[in-house]
Amino acid sequence: MEENRNSRKAILTSILNWVTALSSLAIALVGIFALVIAQKQIVEMHDEAKIQHLTAFVDKFDSPEQATIRRNLALKRVDQTSKSKRLRQYEPGTPPVEFDEELGFCNDLGLLTEHGYLDRHDVWSAFGQWLFYLYGDARPYLDNLISQADTASARISWRAFAR
Repeated sequence: MEENRNSRKAILTSILNWVTALSSLAIALVGIFALVIAQKQIVEMHDEAKIQHLTAFVDKFDSPEQATIRRNLALKRVDQTSKSKRLRQYEPGTPPVEFDEELGFCNDLGLLTEHGYLDRHDVWSAFGQWLFYLYGDARPYLDNLISQADTASARISWRAFAR
């Protein structure tokens, strides 16, 4: 009888150990699953924030204030007296004031893109054509800023901006 009782205790102890092990495994798997879900939600929130940042920049770009800046820059740059409406040359050291305002907008775009707050592809899709034309027009001014920079770090910063 005593042997039977010890045998049953050993079996019961073994079963309880298995139940404990399986319960611990289940808890660990649920924890891992929760971490995976949380990570996916964080990525989704980050992507949503990128879209919100891009939308804010598009809204700013489309604002009447920015449109006026671009319009004034165009009026200063286009020679209205000639039939061909060619661009007027400007001194790289004294460009129209609107260049600085437009390049400041570009700098903000670049910084947020570089730090991962905006997606490069989305920025290119939304602003690529405009950025390409502005960069081409502002290139002499940017080259002048790079050559006039008083420190090596400032030159590197302006070169990075000009990229």
